[in-house]
Amino acid sequence: MPDRPPPSMLEAPSTTLEPAALELRAPAQLGDARMQEVSSLATYLQALAEREKAEIARTLHDNGLNHRDFYICHFCLDKPRLLNDEIHLYLIDLHRIGIRTVIQRRARMKDMAALYFSAMDCGLTARDYLRFLRAYRQRGLHEIFKDESGFWQQVRQRAIRLYVKFHGRMPAHIF
Repeated sequence: MPDRPPPSMLEAPSTTLEPAALELRAPAQLGDARMQEVSSLATYLQALAEREKAEIARTLHDNGLNHRDFYICHFCLDKPRLLNDEIHLYLIDLHRIGIRTVIQRRARMKDMAALYFSAMDCGLTARDYLRFLRAYRQRGLHEIFKDESGFWQQVRQRAIRLYVKFHGRMPAHIF
């Protein structure tokens, strides 16, 4: 069993955060990921947050909505629910949201690129990005890269351009 950081890292009293309960929920909430693949409680919670962000993005886009200001800072963590061992995110800053019957490919690409750009310096790993992608598209990575490689290459290129424009340098980590 991997060592876990103390619950104080999450600003939660030890009586409200029970790792055993989290382990029992892991296969259902992470799909094919297992606790052996997760090195710490913080990493586990990060994985849940990535899945939650992917579900929010998928729900928006699959219903003809694009955020148009889709940065990681617009996801807010519900702290009271975190104290009850839940990861629940809220998406804010909805005043620019685009509403259509079906989202245009370019609008989806721009949302995804903005989210990718804004997450580049957040300490995410390649595994986090791939986990997000799999949850967002609800398909295997092999299928995604076979069928959608051009789209995800556009997302990556646009995110890098945004990063260079904003920071004046190339990002340290590109996945």
